[in-house]
Amino acid sequence: MKHAEHPRFAAVILAAGSSSRMGRPKLSLPFQGESLIRRTVLTALAAGCSPVAVVLGAFAAEYQPLIADLPIRVVLNPNWESGMGSSLRCGVAAIQNADPDGAGTFLLTADQPFVSADLLRGMREAIGDAPTLGCRYAGTVGVPALFRRSRFEALLTCDDTVGARKLLRSTGEAPSAYDFPQGSFDVDTPEAYAELLKFDFDRPLPE
Repeated sequence: MKHAEHPRFAAVILAAGSSSRMGRPKLSLPFQGESLIRRTVLTALAAGCSPVAVVLGAFAAEYQPLIADLPIRVVLNPNWESGMGSSLRCGVAAIQNADPDGAGTFLLTADQPFVSADLLRGMREAIGDAPTLGCRYAGTVGVPALFRRSRFEALLTCDDTVGARKLLRSTGEAPSAYDFPQGSFDVDTPEAYAELLKFDFDRPLPE
């Protein structure tokens, strides 16, 4: 008997920011042999996301060579300074044009090093009939997040300053959530990066 195929979810990876708190292009920093941006792209591909769109902005010239050999779509956002919403719109428009019949899309940032393919596969299984599914950590629900196609209009018309957390709540009800306590760790500062490099993977992930 042929197994039913999983719904096809794309991935939009937001990588357009200025890394102001790090003081240098943070997504080019290495972790376990790969740059943070390449590691995130490989994770999305390993989870079966298709298509994968990476939105670049401030450091496009530095980041693009790190992922140029991968089967993805690079989207340049010339208005990245106006806010995350502009990058969201660029990425969602790109995957909607590339795959008009897809079930929806993941929304990822490239500075959460503990995001894994298993996490994304688990979210895909858990979304059920919900229009959105975010990750629960540190008392909030945020990215990684999964949006069904029915939410694309909200994504494509969001304000420049709107981030994923506001979009997850824009249905007027509490968003569905998937427990991911390690999502609270992101590489925003030199101190966070130093902590990441000292992390011992033989012990449990930080919560």
